[in-house]
Amino acid sequence: MPSYKVETRILKDENGMNGSINHFVHDNSTNMFYVGAVNRIFKLSQSLEVQQQLVTGPEPDNHLCTGSACDGKTKVLTDNYNKILLIETKTNGNDRLVVCGSIFQGFCEFRDLQNISKKLTIRMHTKLAANTENASTVGLIVKGNLNENILFIGASYPISLHCKDEINKNVFFQIRRDIPALSMRKLTSDDNAFLLCQEGSLFEQKPPSALKIVYDKIDKYIIDFVSAFSIKEYTYFLSYQPSDLNQDCETNASPNPSQSRISLTCNRDTHFYSYIDIPLTCNGNNTNYNIVRAGKTIIPGRNLRTKLGVENSEILVALFENRHNGKTDSAVCIYTIDEIQKKMVTNLKKCQNGSEAMKGAHFDDGATCKHQGSVIGSGPTLCTTIKSYYGGRISGVIGAQVQPAIVFENTALTSVTLTTTSNFTVAFLGTSNGHLKKIVIENKTIAKEYDKDLVIDEGSSINQDTFYDFDHRNLYLTSQRLVAKVPVENCGQYASCTTCLASKDPFCGWCTLENRCTLKSSCSMADQSSDRWKILTDCTAIDNISPPMASSTEDITLYMSIIDIPRDSNYSCVFDFGDKKQATPVSSWNFGISCKTPQIFSLGVDFGSTGSKNSTLSIRSEETKKLFVSRNFTFYNCGSFTSCTSCTDNNYACDWCIYQNKCTFRTNPCNSQTIFSRNIFEYDPANHTEANYTVQIYGDGIRRGPTFCPKIDKGRNGDVYIHNNTSKEFIINGTSFPEIRNGNGYKCILGTGAYSSGNIEAVATRVSESQLKCQVPSKSYGLPENGILEASLRVTWGSGAEIENDGATVKIYSCSKMAHGDCSLCKNFEQSRAYLNCQWCDNPLQCEYKDRCSAVGAVARCPGPQIDQVSPMVGHVYGGTIVTIKGRNLGAELADVKNNVTIAGVACVPVKELYQPARVIVCMLGASDAGVKKGHIVVLNIPFYQFEFQYLNPILQRVTPHKRALSGGAILTLHGDPIYLGTQLEVTVNDKECNFTSKTKTQIKCRLPPGKLGNAKISVKVDGNEIRQDMAGNISFTYVADPVISKIYPLKSFQSGGRRLTVVGTNINIIDQPKMFIWTNSVMSSLTNCQVKNETFMFCPSPKLLTRYRRLRRSTALMTAAIGFIMDNAVNVQNLTSINNQLQYFPDPLVYRFDPDKEDNDNVKLFKSEIVIINGKNLMVAAKREDVQVAIGNANCNVTNLSEDQIVCNPPSSQPKPTAGYSRSDIPAVVVQIGNEKYFVGYLEYESAKQIGIPLDYIIGGVAGVGLFIIVTIIICCCIYRRQKNKSKRDFEKMRYQLDNMESNVRNECKQAFAELQTDMTDLTAEIGDGKKPLYRYDDYTFKILFPQMLDHVVLHPPIPKNGSNERHPDVAICHFSQLLQHKQFLLKFIRTLEKQKSFGIRDKSNVASLLIILYQNNLEYITEIIKSLLKELVEKSVEGKHPKLMLRRTESVVEKLLANWLALCMYKNLEESTGSSLYLLYQAIKFQVVKGPVDAVTGDARYSLSEDRLLRTENRLEPVTITLNVEYEGKKYKCRCLDCDTITQAKDKMLDVIYRNIPYSTRPAGEDLDLDWVNENKTLQDEDNTKWKENGWKQLNMLKDYKLPNGADVVLTQYQKCRTLPRSPNGSVHSSGFYNREAVPITRTDSEVGTKYWHLVKQPDDAQTKGLSSEIYLTRLLATKGTLKQYIDDFIKTVLTASPNMLPVIKYLFDFLDDAAKQHNITDPEVAYTWKCNSLLLRFWVNIIKNPDFVFDIHKTNIVDSCLSVVAQCFMDSCSTSDQNLSKDSPSNKLLFAKDIPVFKKSVSKYFEDIQRMPAVSDQDLNAHLAEVSRMSTNYFTKDNALFELYSYVQKYSNEINESLEADSLTKAQQFPDRLGNVITNMEGPSNVGMAYV
Repeated sequence: MPSYKVETRILKDENGMNGSINHFVHDNSTNMFYVGAVNRIFKLSQSLEVQQQLVTGPEPDNHLCTGSACDGKTKVLTDNYNKILLIETKTNGNDRLVVCGSIFQGFCEFRDLQNISKKLTIRMHTKLAANTENASTVGLIVKGNLNENILFIGASYPISLHCKDEINKNVFFQIRRDIPALSMRKLTSDDNAFLLCQEGSLFEQKPPSALKIVYDKIDKYIIDFVSAFSIKEYTYFLSYQPSDLNQDCETNASPNPSQSRISLTCNRDTHFYSYIDIPLTCNGNNTNYNIVRAGKTIIPGRNLRTKLGVENSEILVALFENRHNGKTDSAVCIYTIDEIQKKMVTNLKKCQNGSEAMKGAHFDDGATCKHQGSVIGSGPTLCTTIKSYYGGRISGVIGAQVQPAIVFENTALTSVTLTTTSNFTVAFLGTSNGHLKKIVIENKTIAKEYDKDLVIDEGSSINQDTFYDFDHRNLYLTSQRLVAKVPVENCGQYASCTTCLASKDPFCGWCTLENRCTLKSSCSMADQSSDRWKILTDCTAIDNISPPMASSTEDITLYMSIIDIPRDSNYSCVFDFGDKKQATPVSSWNFGISCKTPQIFSLGVDFGSTGSKNSTLSIRSEETKKLFVSRNFTFYNCGSFTSCTSCTDNNYACDWCIYQNKCTFRTNPCNSQTIFSRNIFEYDPANHTEANYTVQIYGDGIRRGPTFCPKIDKGRNGDVYIHNNTSKEFIINGTSFPEIRNGNGYKCILGTGAYSSGNIEAVATRVSESQLKCQVPSKSYGLPENGILEASLRVTWGSGAEIENDGATVKIYSCSKMAHGDCSLCKNFEQSRAYLNCQWCDNPLQCEYKDRCSAVGAVARCPGPQIDQVSPMVGHVYGGTIVTIKGRNLGAELADVKNNVTIAGVACVPVKELYQPARVIVCMLGASDAGVKKGHIVVLNIPFYQFEFQYLNPILQRVTPHKRALSGGAILTLHGDPIYLGTQLEVTVNDKECNFTSKTKTQIKCRLPPGKLGNAKISVKVDGNEIRQDMAGNISFTYVADPVISKIYPLKSFQSGGRRLTVVGTNINIIDQPKMFIWTNSVMSSLTNCQVKNETFMFCPSPKLLTRYRRLRRSTALMTAAIGFIMDNAVNVQNLTSINNQLQYFPDPLVYRFDPDKEDNDNVKLFKSEIVIINGKNLMVAAKREDVQVAIGNANCNVTNLSEDQIVCNPPSSQPKPTAGYSRSDIPAVVVQIGNEKYFVGYLEYESAKQIGIPLDYIIGGVAGVGLFIIVTIIICCCIYRRQKNKSKRDFEKMRYQLDNMESNVRNECKQAFAELQTDMTDLTAEIGDGKKPLYRYDDYTFKILFPQMLDHVVLHPPIPKNGSNERHPDVAICHFSQLLQHKQFLLKFIRTLEKQKSFGIRDKSNVASLLIILYQNNLEYITEIIKSLLKELVEKSVEGKHPKLMLRRTESVVEKLLANWLALCMYKNLEESTGSSLYLLYQAIKFQVVKGPVDAVTGDARYSLSEDRLLRTENRLEPVTITLNVEYEGKKYKCRCLDCDTITQAKDKMLDVIYRNIPYSTRPAGEDLDLDWVNENKTLQDEDNTKWKENGWKQLNMLKDYKLPNGADVVLTQYQKCRTLPRSPNGSVHSSGFYNREAVPITRTDSEVGTKYWHLVKQPDDAQTKGLSSEIYLTRLLATKGTLKQYIDDFIKTVLTASPNMLPVIKYLFDFLDDAAKQHNITDPEVAYTWKCNSLLLRFWVNIIKNPDFVFDIHKTNIVDSCLSVVAQCFMDSCSTSDQNLSKDSPSNKLLFAKDIPVFKKSVSKYFEDIQRMPAVSDQDLNAHLAEVSRMSTNYFTKDNALFELYSYVQKYSNEINESLEADSLTKAQQFPDRLGNVITNMEGPSNVGMAYV
């Protein structure tokens, strides 16, 4: 059954984050879609492919800003919610996209439909729409007075912002109060766009094209606009408003009930004179659905138009909701527009009559509603362009009220889409949970839902904007995150006419001749005949066929009455018999069609024994060649019936000919007596009718039905017994036995089967019509062992005709054989079966037929009883044991043995139902009278001592196991001696039966029933008596929770299976034998047995993939199968849905045989080296080293390395013994086993096993003659040389394999580590995307940049007190000094003079540069001019030198530091908006990766590092275990992963990282200020306590594993309560001689010893000692760490080196400045300018930021993270070098680490510079505008007076030199700078005592 094919497109931004969709619009001319979302606008094709994406936010904004002007308000990044998205259609074809957003007080703009990134408006138009997410805005474009387009905007007052900011509430009110609730806007192409169509005129007393709420009610009367629509000359608005005006911020949380209203205004009325709104009420079943949520209009379909009485007039379908008791109910209400307009006119009349309730008191310039007397005239009109006498702008009270057409409980409806089809009016309703409902509107108060909900986007609300495609086949709609294309119908899902029409789907009808459910448009010629496409009428069907059945021997015409068959087409009848078909032509008749029956026998139809055959009679359209209507039709064949009953007991026209003994069709009459069918349809061809006759007999003697058939009646005959060798005459009763007219008479035939070699015939005579007499002669019969044979009885007559028999038989018996020589049994026959005439005779001494027994023998007595078997021989002392005694002569009847059976002296009462006379006594034994005892059996007063019965008292001593799963199914073993006595046994667990699997005297095993958690009661009953339980034994049993599987790994296997999978879970060990299986296409595989290791995990071999699915043996394709487990009766593990249980199956690997050295050596390999190498393919696709086993003979070859194509193993030192089963038995075979599959590789022959040496002939030759000695020597040397050469080659290969293995391991480790890191970074990345970075404020960032490594500075303090005197005026001096510095010439001379002083060092230069930035951070234009002047001088100076490339490399001048600081301040916005995120991600990635492995708390070294110097080197292998702790802090719980080797302080820091993720580090508590308590043990964990002793002056810190914290332990972080024992410095560090890394020093201590050296993972060596093992051993960890972090490093560098169009203008300006400087000085070497750019930006700024991200973010940078960042920074520096790197094995590891990356980064640097060079130049004006923007970011955070004092200190120090410099310069002297400076010095320090004071 086909399902809805819903196409969806999830819209994401460039970062992959889902967008939040607000609006959706369709361009009919291009079939393009436009989506307005938060911060995005998308352009989509008809197939929903994203054609273009426009970023519209977030933007710096503040809700208190007026557009772009902010008046000192701090702007923050603010999301831009799309408020209006419309397409303006223009007559000239220049259609535009109208876009309005929430930022900048609600701005609007035009955009190009072809290229949405192209803005068509010159300036920004603000204060148009609502400026918050939840405040509503609606827009609609209509034609105005002069046929020009106008835009209606309805905007709600953003009360949420108004009430949110209490302090600035009035400011916000002043900004928003003039924004109208409703307005008409121009859509011109000039600056007048979006202005009001008409401004207000006081002179003409005309209001503007705006409807405003009066000022004092704006924040109390909130109108929430829902939608807008236009009909003819009117525009309507749906909204809901408060029912009164008492709403304010205090009551807004729970406002008065809302009231839905509909507003109307005339499009020609530009002053809103015609505005009127009235209530819109949807009320039913005492429920007021008071909030309108959506509404659409449509001209209804014909059916609804007729019922509403409207023609070509629209109706409004509106969605309402009612909220109560925490739930939402929705209703659909139907209004006619005519009705709404009439209500509005009524309100106008009320206003004219002076009804004060009508006036719009809350509107500016609202209606007055004064009584006008006779002025009313012809009455009011709804459209006027002049101010009428009633004033306009009316808010009416008489509304339009209807009852809901349909109600949806617990459902919130959010959108409605209307259409018409086949006279129906259909609505598609979107819901808040992402579903789509479908209803048909039948009339004003009735709508019916059809079909089931269509899930569009589960959990995401459907938006209001929806559209159809051009033919209304598909509906386009949006949810919050996706766009969907939904077919309006799914008619194909209905396979029959009945289901199609029953669906009530208005789109779907049954296309009769095509035999399918379709749209009307898809059905051929549907418009020509209603019978061709049916939607309201009944399905076309064969109503009647006359005659209803037909004989196979006649050729007749069938007349069919067919409902609504199309008359304009040709048809055929098709008769389908399953394997055979035949068609016949069709003719028409009054009520349908007719056709001939087919030639049945020509088709070879087999009627079988039933005599009938059902066929499917179908009508085929010759137009469509489809069968479109069918009905079963029966053909019958009378000749198939072989008996009278089968012939006459049916509805067919068959007659039974008695004397011909056959069944014939009614057209072939019998020659004599006939029995007619009991129920015949007589067909009248003339009238096409039939008559049903159900009669038994006519008055003329005609007989009908099977009751007249000759038949033997078993019920009247009874049982007939004939003794063996005895003749017998018996009567046969029956009915209608015919008279014998001539020929043979009757015969009785007894069928004895194999016992008498065939049948026995006897003569029978007819006594009457109902009786026959049969005379059976005496004959000896072979009888079965039981002595009785049931023979069949047949009666024939005439020429072989047989009388029917309904089951009467004859029993032939023998008394002697039935009694088996048992007298008691024979006596029983006499008493209970007297009709057998059996009697015990003594001559002969046996049971015999009564007539054959002599008179003497008839009185013989029976011998005594005989017992053959007694069972059981033990019983419970409390009795109740059922004992079975088998033997002979055990009484003739129950009375003989009653009270005559005792066992061990206790009566045993026979059970009547189980007593078998003479043979078996079954009796119930009573309780023992003496407890445990023994005794013999007595029957009929005769003791039988050989049968000794024992009474025992069973006991339950022990139960195993003691706990199992509550689902049951496990085997429970009950132990006792004895526990089972071989009789009745019942075991229950909690009163539920435990079914036995085995029972012995001492042990019972049963399968546990399901139970409930907790202890269970076990009960064992023997013979109905509950047995004892040994209280001293362990008989307790507990039901525990079913096992739960939480993880399976690895999830890869070869198809042959057998790979060991690790299964993790809980309660695994409560299952005796878990088994694993897989589901493949719902087929379960064979089971594999798992090996349970403990409670939490087990090993299971992967099952073999089913043969039918193993199709990919030689490829790398894979299949997946779901893993399940059989764990007793546990159901939850059979279908694992909560975990990843998909096992990937790969084709089995290939393992190649040894390459033969010779052609005939059977793959024998001569073993010469230390390792065996076996080649293959795809070996590691689904296996690891431990999954591969190699056997050499009877020994194992230890696998040391596994790669994709090789197995390397170390064989035994000596040749193993061969194993059987292989062609060679002298050398061992090599067999590789991977899982279940074994691979024969060949044979391995050790070289030492062969006789390798000098050939014997040579030795003999050497003895014979010295002449051959030289030859022998040469041969020996060659052999030795060759052997050494081969050994070297083998050693090289071994080393190469080891290196390849190392590289493979590092690569795999990187992949795994990167995957884990990606998981850890997912949440972090998401939060960063939401702006959650601990970014420093601009002022904090500035301080970090200007004064690195300083926590405090004088500029952060209040102004320094200026204590003056009569001679000193420091306040005046500082003021004058500040004025001097603002003179460019003075400042330049001041800086140049300072730099000439030898004592003015680098630190002084940095300090002066930083102080100047502090002074002029709000006037960056001035400091930029200073930098430009100084930079020009620096260029000249560097060019004059020998090495111009060194310029800006180091801080050798003030300008270099000034430039760096200036760039840093300008780059803050870049860090905030783009590069900061990737930098923060890089920092966090390094931090996460470092702490995933062990970090030494003392040395700071780590297992994962980019720095070789910081690698953790341990002599013993460290295998940390990750444990997850449940951490409680301040009432909240968190999950934190730690390593068991973490110190307590490290663990606390990790917990704080989780708790305060992305929270500024300075705001979180320090780890040393918190205690870590283990809840379960009530213990406080400490770094140091008394559990560890000092050894040789060293003491190890405590780790988590020292406390044995289990996985999942509960811990609590609390405030530190104890006294500290270690002295602490003012900055918080601990003083201890043992610690080298202060940041990692354990804080919490119980004691501290002087001189104690502390260590964590490694002991810090003394200075004289070396650092330990060779570092090369650990370099693979550098590779692993680098591989893991590579993406984050690449992403950051890519972000930095991308020249985007939005790049800061200062970069382009600086680079152009440097390029121009190079040209001015005729520098032809391009590397010079290249190096200057690198030095200025990349090295001076970015390297500093990379190494110090804590300048940008409020984070904590540990030593290990710092070292890793330094390596990244060094890589960045190397990327800026213009020289090639010459690397060797002696090169630093950090350079080798990025050797392959640096050339790539170098290209990125070059491209970055080239892209910037190609950009348009930045003008001074643009630069100054940007600098002004950066300047505005500064605040009064720094005290500039203190900065001036700091700068003055240099004046004080170098006053003479500065004064001389100023005096020597004519320009400065002319401006009196020397005198003015002197005045400053005098005011600051007073008159000089030495020399002349400055005047």
